[in-house]
Amino acid sequence: MYVVHLSTAPGLAAVGQARSAGQGNVYAETCPQYLFLDEHKYDDDREGLKYIMSPPLRPAENLTALWDGINSRQIDTIGTDHCPFFFAMQKQRGREDFSLCPNGAPGVETRMRLLFSAAICGHISLPDVVRLAAGIRRKSSAPRIKATLRRVLTLIWCCGIRLSEAKSPAAICTSGWIIRHMKAWKPSESRC
Repeated sequence: MYVVHLSTAPGLAAVGQARSAGQGNVYAETCPQYLFLDEHKYDDDREGLKYIMSPPLRPAENLTALWDGINSRQIDTIGTDHCPFFFAMQKQRGREDFSLCPNGAPGVETRMRLLFSAAICGHISLPDVVRLAAGIRRKSSAPRIKATLRRVLTLIWCCGIRLSEAKSPAAICTSGWIIRHMKAWKPSESRC
């Protein structure tokens, strides 16, 4: 079973219970927005439309639980379904009735940068970036991990992240980068 878009501590606990009960083929995935954003993004009546997604953003305590799940290897990968919508043209349809707002947020262009930023901030290690980006199973051979590391480092390079930018967490944060497909709006900005 592959659990997608894990966003809550109870959901993570259910994954752990299934594995403890002997269900070895249970894999969990979360997305960057559930690691960096919480339900307070909905407090702004106008900007909150940007964050209509499924599942919705959750209370802040879930972020800590998900980071703990990553570090305890209960979460196997961080993905994105990448549902970009133009805020001014498409998301605004939900201004008066949120049910008319398209559901989803961009993520493919920021996922690797956010993972790398999380490593620089100390939330995860660089090997965790590789494991999470590539979806490496809990029991992988050293040659497979080494080959995957090369692919992930290539992805990081292709995303424009240079190790010289890693002098501080702020240098990796996405706030200064233009996200081309959304005309500069992005759902996640890295924070330490």
